[in-house]
Amino acid sequence: MAGLSLRADGRTELEAGPRFFLADRVLQALPDATRTALTEGQPIRGMIGPLVRTVTTLRTHGITPEEYRQSSGPSDFSQALSDAFARYEEALSEQGYYDEAILYRRAIALVENGTVSLPDHRWAILNTVSLSGVKYEFVSALVEHTSPQNDIHLLGPGGNDGPEASGRPGDAPVSLAAAQFAEAPSPGDTAPSGAGAIALGAASSLSEGEAEALRFWTATGVRREVQAVFEDLLDRDRALDTVEIAYTTPTPYLPLIDTLAERYDLPVSLSGGRAVEATRPGQALAGFFDWIAGGGAIPGLIGLLRAGLVTIDRTVERRGTPIDTLDHRHAATLLAQRRYSDDPAAHPGTLTAWITELDEEIAALDDVGSEDWVENRRTELRNRKATIRALRAEVESLLALGHLDDPASVRLTDFAESVEQFLENYEPTAAPPEDEEARNPDESARNMLIDRLQRLQREGGDTAYRPRRLAQHMSSWLPLTPYVRAQKPQPGCVHVVPLESAGVADRDHLYVVGLDAASTSTHLPEDPLLNDEQRQALSDGTTVLPRRRSQVDVEEWRARQALARHSGTLTLTASTYDLDEDEDLFEAPLYLRLKEASKAARGDLDDADDPRVRHSPLAPTRTTVLSDLDRWTSRPRPPSDAVDKALTERDPWLRDGLDAEEARAAETYTAHDGLLSPREYPGLNPLAQTRPVTAGRLEHYAQSPFGYFLRHILDVTPLDEPALDDVAWLDALQRGTVLHDTFRRFMIDVRRHPTRDDRSVLHDHFDAVLQTYRERYPPPSEVVYATTRRALWTDALLFLRVEAARTDDSVPHAFERGFGDPSHRRKDPDDAPTDYDTAPTLQFSALSFALRGRVDRVDRFPDGSLALWDYKTGSSRDYDDTDLLSGGTHLQWALYAYALEALEDTDVSAAGYFFTSTEELGKRMSADPSTVRTEVGRRLHQIAEGTAAGAFPITDADGLQYDFERLFHDYSQRQKQLRRKTWPTDRPAPPPLRDE
Repeated sequence: MAGLSLRADGRTELEAGPRFFLADRVLQALPDATRTALTEGQPIRGMIGPLVRTVTTLRTHGITPEEYRQSSGPSDFSQALSDAFARYEEALSEQGYYDEAILYRRAIALVENGTVSLPDHRWAILNTVSLSGVKYEFVSALVEHTSPQNDIHLLGPGGNDGPEASGRPGDAPVSLAAAQFAEAPSPGDTAPSGAGAIALGAASSLSEGEAEALRFWTATGVRREVQAVFEDLLDRDRALDTVEIAYTTPTPYLPLIDTLAERYDLPVSLSGGRAVEATRPGQALAGFFDWIAGGGAIPGLIGLLRAGLVTIDRTVERRGTPIDTLDHRHAATLLAQRRYSDDPAAHPGTLTAWITELDEEIAALDDVGSEDWVENRRTELRNRKATIRALRAEVESLLALGHLDDPASVRLTDFAESVEQFLENYEPTAAPPEDEEARNPDESARNMLIDRLQRLQREGGDTAYRPRRLAQHMSSWLPLTPYVRAQKPQPGCVHVVPLESAGVADRDHLYVVGLDAASTSTHLPEDPLLNDEQRQALSDGTTVLPRRRSQVDVEEWRARQALARHSGTLTLTASTYDLDEDEDLFEAPLYLRLKEASKAARGDLDDADDPRVRHSPLAPTRTTVLSDLDRWTSRPRPPSDAVDKALTERDPWLRDGLDAEEARAAETYTAHDGLLSPREYPGLNPLAQTRPVTAGRLEHYAQSPFGYFLRHILDVTPLDEPALDDVAWLDALQRGTVLHDTFRRFMIDVRRHPTRDDRSVLHDHFDAVLQTYRERYPPPSEVVYATTRRALWTDALLFLRVEAARTDDSVPHAFERGFGDPSHRRKDPDDAPTDYDTAPTLQFSALSFALRGRVDRVDRFPDGSLALWDYKTGSSRDYDDTDLLSGGTHLQWALYAYALEALEDTDVSAAGYFFTSTEELGKRMSADPSTVRTEVGRRLHQIAEGTAAGAFPITDADGLQYDFERLFHDYSQRQKQLRRKTWPTDRPAPPPLRDE
């Protein structure tokens, strides 16, 4: 009625969300010196909650800002808090809000002036209810003005035979009803017995019959503790609606009970409901706020998409893009394939650059022809382009909803509207049914959050914030939401309550979880704004501010009252080990006191001989199990053969997996280790194909036969996710390409051996190339760009110095000359010779094949012979200048020399590597390719023979390049396993394993 009266006056209830932002506005409006004195230099966000709690405490106990100022002394801090308190009250009045203090004051006035007439009423109140300040004044007014003096009943265990027997001992915390109305009668005066009497201190011993109603369990870990409770109630075939589970602390027990009950299909009713942060909408909002607060980084968005907390099906469908083209998982995979700037406004531009690349590739196909593979590729590229365009639209939409596309400030009302749109469009929970009872917790949470957001839209005011800061505030606002789907005890359901509420439902069987010392120790830190000393100073004969330290006594007293309320079987459980922290836990004093009393009543049995005492190890041992996993881990392990037989009879496809596991564990190579069944495989021989082969593919087999098997036979492509890797901007390949392009453009421009005077020319080309990459792959920040540019420019300068210092008589001839590529892949740079039209055919005895590739640089000597150079921007540690073939694993330089001889109809007298990095100081390694032709031919025959025989063993040099270790649960162990294998005696040893 008081609320109706206040709303009739035009006032609005100050709920948790608007109250949070009202306190923030108060803090922001303080003079800088005052705010600094109050926050002591800490961020304002961390002071909002303490300010709300302190002001609420002072107001509900009738203390004014001036009274606080006079009581607290002249310190800068006290004066600052008094100022904030006064401004808070002014804001309440100006904005037409009413809070708890105003509500109770109005209710008291309505009772005292007779507006509320409740004659001949009797009042009852639970003895565990907090009654301080205006709450006590209100109850007192009801008693005094609507019924005979003191006609109030105190509900709680016990009768009226004295303070100890009644369950209202003299040490009841002063803030509770038990102390405020200690003389009030209690209906149904019945003294507590059994565990309740022990808990209240009304008895020190138990009868044998009372002890039989008690059980004491421990468990390894909280998860196992809760599982043991579920196992027991099912094992004993107890009706679920006769069971109550009480937890001492909501974290971790409430979400654990909720999750396991859902997993095991055990119906429960949660008296407090489910925390909004434990629902999908709550988790989605928390992730969205974190993403915004983190600056809209793409890795954060990828994480939300992969977790399913952001879904795009509804918006993609609304935009007219087929749903099967793009969903949240596919979107995450695509986003991970690019690198992004730290500036969120640049993210759409990165995707636009990707679309431009696809357009260029599509255009390049126009001159190729109309073969089937061309049309298929064109269709594939067009589909990819449409998908990236749709992805860009979703990214733009999410950035706009987070107000990250514009760094300007945003009003709270506008931000709340955007967050509501996020919930409606991107959060995975669909619109709930109209019937509230038919909604699941996620659907209830979604609607409640939308209601709260709409409240912020109406009452948020015009205060503007930076989006990132506002998202941080909203992260603090989110937990202020009450629990959703709070439930009364339901038929056919186990009822779950906090321990202080246990026994109210009057169920026969009570399980109390969390009775370890850590979970039952309630410790509240000192209030940073209103410590206990100040609370004492503000208290007088009529006003008593509750001390923070007394909260420990309150919780303990409530727990004892709860046990005293219950009559029936009582099972107390405690975890003895914290699996997360890897440390021992110990039973709480109350648990130990009741256990000792029980043991004394039943003859002091050892725990091992006491059927009432039990420990639940990590793996379940009970006959009643809750899941297939429990069943598997709790039963005696049968022989492996019996398990395999049973599994394959039920699921025959498992036989393939068992066969593969057996083959991988064998001592010799099998088809699961890179050795195919014995026959010829001409289609696997890269040197017997009509299409040109690359030197890199041939080197791959020479260096890593098993890696070649994965990449080129099984067609395994490593996942490339530059958005998630540790590279700040350009990876090693891209950095090398920047330098390659710079060197090519520079050398084509000068058309001679350069001198140091050409530095400005090199600088211009370097900047032009790097700018192209900057536009295509935006750097995350200017700092990263500058650092990368500095390192690359240092390498480019080294190239110039080394070239200027050359004294041989060669002259630059060609740069980046490709051969063997189809027409749409050929490069035709300005002012440079075009790629060769044909692929050279190389002949090594009976072996003949076409080669394709690209030569970085060709120099010409006066005698017409050529020198071929392959730029290397990395280390030279894998190369040997005394054996440039490196035992036949580095073939490219020689093969390119033979190809160039065929294309130019001239000799190549030198070929090798030019290491252009500052680490290698311009080092060159070269050799005469004619001297190794026989060795190259021998290695090529080995490659042809090994691949055609289906032989892909692992070798000592095999490092499984290209991140193939992701394929294996334990890559190191798999590599050791392969290296221990021997080659089957009935198969000729492949060339990589021969001693030749």
